[in-house]
Amino acid sequence: MSFGSRLRERREALQLKQSELGKLLGVTGSAIGNYENGVSSPKADILYKVFDVLQCDANYLFQDEITQDRKSASAKKGEALIRLFDQLNEEGQDQLLDYADTLVTSGKFTKKTDAGELASEA
Repeated sequence: MSFGSRLRERREALQLKQSELGKLLGVTGSAIGNYENGVSSPKADILYKVFDVLQCDANYLFQDEITQDRKSASAKKGEALIRLFDQLNEEGQDQLLDYADTLVTSGKFTKKTDAGELASEA
């Protein structure tokens, strides 16, 4: 769910019309519509007011976008790795796989879960 979708969801939960929220924030109702539809984003000073008026924090409004950004960075690295892998001959591909296996097996470079266990063991 995007920032705009969460903004709309929270506004509707508080039973506010776009025009009403706009008045509380010092912007127009159409500006609220633009925020909700992803056409534009509120400036920092308005965004701080959003948190106060909607009684929520940045984590609520941006949680999915933060996760998406992290996934995007990971996906980009994966795509780059695949492009490089495809450029290698069979022997190079085997060496790269062996090296990746060594990195994972060592445990030094593996992701940890919240419980501190290796992600590959979970």
